[in-house]
Amino acid sequence: MLRFFSKTRYKLAAENKVGKYLRYAVGEILLVVIGILIALQVNNWNEERKAGIRENKILNEVRENLELNITIFKTMLRWDQRSDFSSEVIISAIENKNEYNDSLEVHFAWALDQSSGGSLLSFVGYESLKNSGFDIIQNDQLKNEIVSLFELIYGNLQYRIDRIGQTYSIITQMKLERLMRKPTDFRFSPYDYDSLLEDEIFLSWLYTIKNNRIWISGSMEESLLETERVLQLVKDELKEN
Repeated sequence: MLRFFSKTRYKLAAENKVGKYLRYAVGEILLVVIGILIALQVNNWNEERKAGIRENKILNEVRENLELNITIFKTMLRWDQRSDFSSEVIISAIENKNEYNDSLEVHFAWALDQSSGGSLLSFVGYESLKNSGFDIIQNDQLKNEIVSLFELIYGNLQYRIDRIGQTYSIITQMKLERLMRKPTDFRFSPYDYDSLLEDEIFLSWLYTIKNNRIWISGSMEESLLETERVLQLVKDELKEN
């Protein structure tokens, strides 16, 4: 087509038909411009398609990340409930001066367990998002929700875990001094149960650990609800894409 316009333009120029020559010249320029615009539009469509594919890939990784964290939260909350029950059993046994029996051994193990579930959370999908650049997510609200979840909600949980982690060495030392680990199963038995019944420091630490666990569990429950909410937003976005 361009060759046709070129030949026609030269023919008209040779015949000294200036008006027609100019019209053909302008037509040739317009044709080139239109071709360039079409090529640019096609390129933009291709780039948008590629960006959409990358966005879907990242959102799917974030979705898997959130689903894994939900499983972790639910598991750790069940563990905390078990530990909390054991704390109540041991506290009641000490305060009521109950006689010792072997069934207390498993409760001594769980009662002194401090929650650290947030440390097990996965950030794999979120790290992929950070490495790809947050702007890869076109939905600004969804992008802000994901960032808020990982940076603020999870960050607050980790802050609480770090705070109670400062008492870890004290609790470990107290275990070593007062309790003996059984060679099988997760059980501990007191070296001197009668002395433990009068040990106000040990009782005080049982309450402290129980309260710390409640503090962490509250944050984990909040994190779980937010994770489930953001997960639904991600799923909705994937359906729309």
